[in-house]
Amino acid sequence: MRYRKDIDGLRALAVVPVVLFHAGVEPFSGGFIGVDVFFVISGYLITSLIADEIRQGRFSIIRFYERRVRRIFPALLAVLIFASVASWRLLMPQQFDDFAISVLSTALFISNIHFASVAGYFAAPAIEKPLLHTWSLAVEEQFYLAFPLFLFIVHRWLKGGWVAWLAPLALVSFAISVWGVAHDPSVTFYLAQARVWELLLGSLLAVQAIPQLEGRIWRELGGMFGLGLIAWGLFTLTAQSPFPGANALLPAGGAALVIYSASSGETTISKMLATRPLVFVGLISYSLYLWHWPLLVFANFMQVDPLTWTQTAAVVALSFVMAILSWRFVELPFRKPAGVFRQKSLFAITAFAMSCLVAFGMLGHLAYGLPGRLPPQVLQIAAFAGSQNPRQKDCFGFISPKNACIYGANVSPEYAVWGDSHADALIEMIGQVAGRHAQSVKYLGATACPPVAGTGIVLPAFRVCFTHNERILDYLLSEPHLHTIIMASRWSLYLEGPNRDFGPAERNEMTNVWITDETGSVMNLREREELFSIQMRITVKGLTDAGKTIVLVYPIPETGYVIPGTLSKMVTVGRNPSEFIRPENYYFRRHKFVFSVFDKLGPADKIIRIRPDQRLCDGVNCIVYANGQPLYRDGDHLSLAGADYLSDMFDPLFKPQAPQVARP
Repeated sequence: MRYRKDIDGLRALAVVPVVLFHAGVEPFSGGFIGVDVFFVISGYLITSLIADEIRQGRFSIIRFYERRVRRIFPALLAVLIFASVASWRLLMPQQFDDFAISVLSTALFISNIHFASVAGYFAAPAIEKPLLHTWSLAVEEQFYLAFPLFLFIVHRWLKGGWVAWLAPLALVSFAISVWGVAHDPSVTFYLAQARVWELLLGSLLAVQAIPQLEGRIWRELGGMFGLGLIAWGLFTLTAQSPFPGANALLPAGGAALVIYSASSGETTISKMLATRPLVFVGLISYSLYLWHWPLLVFANFMQVDPLTWTQTAAVVALSFVMAILSWRFVELPFRKPAGVFRQKSLFAITAFAMSCLVAFGMLGHLAYGLPGRLPPQVLQIAAFAGSQNPRQKDCFGFISPKNACIYGANVSPEYAVWGDSHADALIEMIGQVAGRHAQSVKYLGATACPPVAGTGIVLPAFRVCFTHNERILDYLLSEPHLHTIIMASRWSLYLEGPNRDFGPAERNEMTNVWITDETGSVMNLREREELFSIQMRITVKGLTDAGKTIVLVYPIPETGYVIPGTLSKMVTVGRNPSEFIRPENYYFRRHKFVFSVFDKLGPADKIIRIRPDQRLCDGVNCIVYANGQPLYRDGDHLSLAGADYLSDMFDPLFKPQAPQVARP
């Protein structure tokens, strides 16, 4: 197999957009597709090597795995050691617990499965996961675990040749990818079965599934079109684009065309890719990919505010420096069989290193993130990340209203709390307040499901929200003893999504939790606002006409920051956590539409309005810390202490004169 400089140049065009995308350089909104380019390159190169050895009768599975270990493990081990040391010094216990599990899964090359399992509504932001990028290594290694033997078996014993077997497998994998993106995109993104077709696309090129192009003009057009597809994906796709699925055809198809067009002769594109700067970046691309993300993550951990452009540029520059050093002093010495360690020693040392990593991961997880690493005040503040409804596991979800949990005194409930996770953040406090007045509360809370009948959520996993809301409304109307309904939600999220300009916690939130009707279709903002306004009025009118009193809990101020982690970092650098405040004017801009709807709902004698901002904000700023405690467990959910901070606003609801309490 001949060495092709242009493929190393193509590696450069794959890794640099990934780095720039992770650094937040906006023109490269689709920079994540560089990983897909890598997949095609990997499939092409490794299949070419294996196929040549099989044809020549000198294929050895042991030699193949030796090459993979020499190529992948030394630099990966160096990064894992660095990340472990940095995490030991910087991460909070829960974060370190998560990191420990990711070390274990990375060492076993199953980190894609791990990150797929923690994807979802309550997942930690990506910028808190130093090893998130290792998912792509896991996909490759899972593929190569069986692929070489598969090629050998097909060549030796099965009829039809490689193409006849690889092409159907690629089509099946692509179909899985398309189906998965439509049904569970966050999980599909990480799984090997949805990505294998990209590796197989490179494999099909390697076994010459398509005859080589004849004629310079066709090769030139193929190379230009392929590069154009990659560029189109880089600048038009975003983190919100359905992916992989059909959109992955842009980088994968483009990479395949670039490789294919130059397989029988040079092209203008291949000459450009073969220039020395691009080839050099391609040579260090693996180390650059490994180093850049942990460096960005830990640089962000060391800052309270997001990195400035100057700081980000410095981290990117450091990534290149570390990549060059890693390539020169870690990758190259191990690359050749005659280099560091012979075959048996290499396997033994690798197995020992993996065992140590697995043991480290298990220790960090079983010891709950090893909290003894950190000062007591830091631990106290960081612990508020888990400050939530202690009965959440059993009481929060799409539970039948009749079987829903009851909070407060051991009496038949006359009150109900209906809402999403923001209601869940309040329910423990509301139950305690109700209990002090010998009352109880029926809790009707469900994940990412606003309490508005006739609506659901776009996300496929939450389309059950529509049915759930209808069931709850019917239940409330059929239960005359439930005379007061408290409605709480992160209302504006379902209309506008997170505000990515407000802080790092918002940038890493899911965006497609938009409100929708029974069709589940995606609506524009005006349509979502109209649906919300109409259905909110219908919901409230239906309840008040049935004699219910409605308690509307206006939006909780969002902060844009993961508060326990942010305040913990402030303490570690000697700052007072009470100094961290957020602008109140954002609150009113953000929730202007929700206020306009809520303020006009009537009749007045049947609606009680609770304004959390009047307790948490002073007219200029909103606080996140009081009485020595964080008021939030993340960027927008109140902690138990934060909910208690509002308890005086809920206390009048449970007195006999509740409907006549003063209203803001």
